Amino acid sequence: MNHGEVAGRYAQALLELGEESGELDGLVAAMARFAAAYETSRELQRDLSNPTVSIAQRDAVIRAVAARLSVSELGQRGLLLIARRRRLSALPEIARQLTTLYDQKAGILRGHVVTASAMSEDYFSNLAASIGRAAQKKVVLTHSVDESLIGGAVLRIGDATVDVSIRGRLGEMQRNLLDAFARAS
Repeated sequence: MNHGEVAGRYAQALLELGEESGELDGLVAAMARFAAAYETSRELQRDLSNPTVSIAQRDAVIRAVAARLSVSELGQRGLLLIARRRRLSALPEIARQLTTLYDQKAGILRGHVVTASAMSEDYFSNLAASIGRAAQKKVVLTHSVDESLIGGAVLRIGDATVDVSIRGRLGEMQRNLLDAFARAS
């Protein structure tokens, strides 16, 4: 079984446990926090996958990190089970799939906006609200700045990309000119 299939099964189980316990929102966020910590810390990965570390020591490390990240008891039990089944390497994918399942259930669209310059939080709130009205879903946007866009923005939601940047328009004009030149030759 590959990482994706394993992650899907664990994500589905965590989703169901979170729903049954009424802790779904917190569980999804906590699993994402722990997965991010695990994914970015080579030391944590090394310690949790080291076969010379006893199960009790590994469990203590998981509980300590989880406590610092405000992971509930339910989340900690899920993490310990994942560790005991030697599936910690799939944890980042489990957290991604859990978030995706949660978003589908809650009617949430997640996206990312890249702008050419820093914009106010009101701009992003209004943009998310406009997209949400059109899609009839709640929209959660993250954002960053890329000055090489020259002006405008690039919005990515799922597989869809809307490029209204000057760099994007210039690239489109260049392609059109090259196509016209190739047809004329």
